[in-house]
Amino acid sequence: MFLRRASYFAVEVNADPDDPRTDDIAGDLIIDGELYSAWGLHLVDVNLVLGDLVEMVRLQGHAYVNAAR
Repeated sequence: MFLRRASYFAVEVNADPDDPRTDDIAGDLIIDGELYSAWGLHLVDVNLVLGDLVEMVRLQGHAYVNAAR
């Protein structure tokens, strides 16, 4: 029997009406007025973690350069 393990990226907004930051993450896929909820945040997922990805590449670059010395 073949078993697959799955994982997923979950995002939650702690909405606060007194906070000026957004209470919703834009990026839903809507075609002809119909929401495609199965897409989740795929249209904006890279933007949600871009700062972390840039930092990870910076750290890996430093590690590569230091290992080559």
